[in-house]
Amino acid sequence: MSFTVTMILVFYFNSLYSFKTWLFWDEIKAVLKSSLLMLLIIIFYIYSQGFSLSRFAAAASVIIFVPLCLTARYLFRIIFFKLGILVTNMLILGAGK
Repeated sequence: MSFTVTMILVFYFNSLYSFKTWLFWDEIKAVLKSSLLMLLIIIFYIYSQGFSLSRFAAAASVIIFVPLCLTARYLFRIIFFKLGILVTNMLILGAGK
């Protein structure tokens, strides 16, 4: 439970829960940064408790988590747009063509 709250806070402070339009590479960079920070927090916790963790397990968790997180964000964005949740109405006023 505490890791879930920590992950939500890390993602929140990296603006991953804001309703702004991300460029693809900027979103990947923010998710990767958040994921690596979260992984470091988990590894620090595991080592502070006296457990050992292989480097393969740490690398595999990043390799699996980042693509899953990006895919889930993309799917949720599609679902929210279809439901009209993330849609913003705009009115553009102008005098030219």
